[in-house]
Amino acid sequence: MADTRRKMIDLTGTLFADGQTAKSITPQDVRDLIETVKTSYMVSNTSTPATHTVSAITTWDPYIGTDSLIAGSGFTRNSAGAYQFDGAPVNSVSLDNDTQNFLCLGMASVEPLTAASEISFTFAVDGTEVTATQQSQYLPTLLQPEVVCWGGVLPALASGEVVTTEIYNLTSGNDITVNNLTTILIGLND
Repeated sequence: MADTRRKMIDLTGTLFADGQTAKSITPQDVRDLIETVKTSYMVSNTSTPATHTVSAITTWDPYIGTDSLIAGSGFTRNSAGAYQFDGAPVNSVSLDNDTQNFLCLGMASVEPLTAASEISFTFAVDGTEVTATQQSQYLPTLLQPEVVCWGGVLPALASGEVVTTEIYNLTSGNDITVNNLTTILIGLND
């Protein structure tokens, strides 16, 4: 049997429930516990300044830059700026892959390319923006970087879903320069 990541409720309610008979916890149960308490996480970084072209005013655009997966467990780099979650835990009742919640944080140093702009950043899952992670920033001056931080919780991320950072221009179609962008996802063992 393969070592299996499980939901914490499965461990405490099934594998390690109160009232078990002597010697009923097997080495496989302990290995499943170890797999479960490992945290899925992902850290990516874009450190080469790049112009982000805004396709239209009030349209969310995925940020596609020269990025790299710095560290991760349970994630793969799907394409530029896109990270696929590969390791959802198993529900011991249905034996199907369940979902996992993630604490997410993004930080970017950005500046307007041609004129002052107000922009927003957010995380998206399979192209759908997670509104609870949005943050806006006014960029008043050319060639003066501003730091934008955004984050929250990505609820119920399933195996195979792809997480991206998306940018939205609230005031104009002007492009921006992204000097640096870092994203961090940390799995919550619920």
